[in-house]
Amino acid sequence: MTVKLTLKSFVAAASIAVLGFTAPLAAAATAADGMWLRTKSGGEVEVFECEGGLGMKVTKSDTPEKVGKQIMCGAEADGENKWRGDILNLDDGKTYTGIVTLDDADNLTLEGCVLGGLICKEEAWTRIK
Repeated sequence: MTVKLTLKSFVAAASIAVLGFTAPLAAAATAADGMWLRTKSGGEVEVFECEGGLGMKVTKSDTPEKVGKQIMCGAEADGENKWRGDILNLDDGKTYTGIVTLDDADNLTLEGCVLGGLICKEEAWTRIK
């Protein structure tokens, strides 16, 4: 059996391969990406794409050891403008179920939950940029 590859079919196959690799990367960026102010503590957190999902990293804190710490990575979409994944609480060193909801372009709510969501604590954040 001989396979005949024309220039036209090669270009079509290459285009499909390129789209297949770039589409997930483009889809990974979210409306929540950017810098956020933790209104209760004054700390700042960067939200970004991490391992194909939502990630978070502390960029400013009154506790220097927290700066640069990643607290979430790979949170998966759980509805429109909502993500769910593990979140690390740097105060107690424990990991909780984190639910991130983009309320509007400049406001985000982060919930940390235990016991399958029976007990949750939430915090409102505002966009810096």
